[in-house]
Amino acid sequence: MSQYTNIKLSAARLIAKFGYAAIIRRVNDADYPVTIVMTEYLPRERDGQLIQQNDRKAIMAAQGLTIVPNPQTDQLIVDQDMQIVTVTPTSPGGDAIIYELQIRR
Repeated sequence: MSQYTNIKLSAARLIAKFGYAAIIRRVNDADYPVTIVMTEYLPRERDGQLIQQNDRKAIMAAQGLTIVPNPQTDQLIVDQDMQIVTVTPTSPGGDAIIYELQIRR
């Protein structure tokens, strides 16, 4: 058991409580249901090149995921198809707790 198990479970519980349903659609594979929390980037984070004006941040728990989101093969479906630009795991000690997705309409 990882020393981060309680944190991982807490993150999953909070995202399930405050988040909403979405789908990761893997090209030529299948749809994977996920729960996300959607947030905005701060104005200081938007540089107009890497993070554009309409980009959003989606946070999902790693707990229970059967796949790791991949910008080359996946889209995030919320109320419309969104391109996954980057995926950043928070993984102290190599054990992923959450994934932060930069998404673009």
